[in-house]
Amino acid sequence: MTHFTDTVELNEFISGLPKAELHLHLEGSVQPEVWARLAGRNDPHLSVTPDDIREMLKYNSLSDFLFAFMALTSCFREPDDFRLAALECGRELARHNVVYAEIHTSAAAGLSIGIPPREIMDAVITGLNEARSEGGPEWGLIVDVIREMAVKDQGEIGLELAMEYRNRGVVAIGLGGNEAKIPTSEAAALFRAARDAGMHRTAHAGEAAGPESIRQALDIGAERIGHGVAAREDPELLCLLRDFRIPLEMCPSSNVCTGAVASMEEHPIADYLRQGLLVTLSTDDPPFFHTDMNTEYARVAEAFDLSPAEIIQLSKNAFDAAFGVIPKSGFRF
Repeated sequence: MTHFTDTVELNEFISGLPKAELHLHLEGSVQPEVWARLAGRNDPHLSVTPDDIREMLKYNSLSDFLFAFMALTSCFREPDDFRLAALECGRELARHNVVYAEIHTSAAAGLSIGIPPREIMDAVITGLNEARSEGGPEWGLIVDVIREMAVKDQGEIGLELAMEYRNRGVVAIGLGGNEAKIPTSEAAALFRAARDAGMHRTAHAGEAAGPESIRQALDIGAERIGHGVAAREDPELLCLLRDFRIPLEMCPSSNVCTGAVASMEEHPIADYLRQGLLVTLSTDDPPFFHTDMNTEYARVAEAFDLSPAEIIQLSKNAFDAAFGVIPKSGFRF
C-alpha cells in the first residue's frame, strides 16, 4: 500500500472513522452464537453449536445463500427472538463505530411462522432502542418486501407496516429476494403506492441479474439501488447513476460469496467511486459473508489501494445517502 505504512495503521484509521450502514438485513445480522442460542431455546431437542452454524455459511451462489438464510431464519419462533436479534445487531454495530444504520427487516414474513407482523416490528424497535441506550447507533428501519411476495398480500402488508410505523423509526420500504427469478418490474404497483404515500424506496438490483434490472428499479421509482454491480455493463446507465446521484448500497464481500463477482479485486466499487458515483459500503448479512463494517472497509481499501480521502468519501457518501435524519454533532472526518 502507498497510502498507509502498514495494515495496523489502516485498521486504526478505519476503526476511528464514524460510519453509516445503509444495507443491513436484521435477520442476516445474527451471529452463529446467537443462532445456536435461538435454536436451542426454541427446540430443546435440537443440538446445534456455533460451529455447526458456521459450516452452513459456505456457498458460492445467491441461491445457495438464500437457502442457508431461510434455513437459519426458521429459528425465529417468538417476538422476543427478533428483539434479541435487534439488540445484538445494535451492539455489534457499535463495536465497529457505526453511528447510524438503516436496517432491513422482513416483518411481513412473520405471517408464515404465525407471528403477527406488528409484534415483530414492536420487538425489533424495542431491541434497537435497548442497544441505543447502551451506546449503540441511531437507526432507521426499512420494511423489506421479498420479490416473490411483492405482488401478493405481503407487499400490501409491508406497505401498511411501513406507513403505520413511519413515526416510530421506519424510513423506507425495500424490495429484496431473487431478481433473477422475479423481475424488478413486478413490484411497480407496490413502489407506486409507496411513492404516493410519501415513503422512500430502495430495491436490490444488479446483483443476480443484469443492468436491465437496475433500469427497471429506477423506472418503478427506486431512490437507491442495493448492490448495482451489473451497472458496469452499461456505460449509459453508469452516467445516469452518476449524473442523478443515485446512491448504490454496495456490499463487496456479499457479492464475492454469492458469485456476483469472482473476487474482491474484480469488484467495481473502486471504479464507481473514482468515476464520481454516489457509492456507499455495507455488509448486507455480515456473519453470512464473514465480515463486519471495519473488515469491509479494510478489504476494499487493501484491494484497491484507497487513499485516506477515498475511504472518508465512502463514509461521507453513506451519511449523504441516508433516508433518515442523522444527528451530525460529534462526527469528525
